[in-house]
Formats: sequence, C-alpha cells, structure tokens
Amino acid sequence: MAMGWVLILSLPGVYLLQRFTLGIDAQDIRCLPDDSRAYWIDHWAHQPQRGDRIAFRSDHRMLPFFNVNTLMVKQVAGLPGDLVVLENQQLKVNHITAAEGLLKGVMSQLKSDDWTRPRRLKIGEWVVVGRHPLSFDSRYWGVVDEAHLVGIAHAFPY
Repeated sequence: MAMGWVLILSLPGVYLLQRFTLGIDAQDIRCLPDDSRAYWIDHWAHQPQRGDRIAFRSDHRMLPFFNVNTLMVKQVAGLPGDLVVLENQQLKVNHITAAEGLLKGVMSQLKSDDWTRPRRLKIGEWVVVGRHPLSFDSRYWGVVDEAHLVGIAHAFPY
C-alpha cells in the first residue's frame, strides 16, 4: 500500500521534470527587458507568439561566440509569414524596427546578403532579438528554426 502512495505522490514530480527546466543566465549583460537571471522553460510549448521569450539551442552559425548546443533565450520579433530585412542598421519586421545597431566586428564575419534583401519567414522559423545594443541575436546569425527550439521561457520571479 505504501508503494502505491509513493508512486501516486511522485507522478507530479515526474510530470514537472519532463515538462519544465530551469535556465540560468550567467552573463554580466542581460539583453531581455525583464533583466531576469532565471527562466522556467516549458518544453511542451512550441507555438511562440510575438513578444514571447523562447529557449533554443545554438548551432554552428553562432561560433566562435557561443559553443554549439548552448541553451539561449531571446524574445520573438518575427513569426512565420513575416517579412524581414536589415536596412540602415535596423532589423525590420513587416516594416517595423525590431532591433537597432550592429557590431562591426561581428558583421565582418557574416555573409553580405544575410538580411540585406527582404525575406519572408517560412513555417517553423522565428526571428529573435534582445533589447540590449550588445545582444547577439538574429541580426547576426539569422533565424531560429523549429529543430533548435526547446520551448517557451518564462522569467522566474525572485
């Protein structure tokens, strides 16, 4: 009988551990508006909306600044179907500025046509940005695709 109670009482814990993880931002400069250091990441939420924060895994495009498979959190600025272009050091989504400024040292490592021509986002692609001028985001390495999406991140209140 006791074993049954242990099983029943442990099920919520198993559910929580499978669905959520806690992400910690150890960087000195945080780039999201809430300035949070910790995020609950919901692994089952995979339909981000504009303004949501998403957690995703970095890939080779972020080298040498971040190792491949680094967990990152940024804010969604562009959704599938949106038109994205970089003009006058502004990343524009549907003709509205989503992020401003570019770091010359980083830009020199990118292909010249990364965002200079308007591009419509495909299903399973998102443009993400930070609010800090030093944010390393979609302006530099492009879209987050569905294969790298971990889930939606929620600021942890502390």
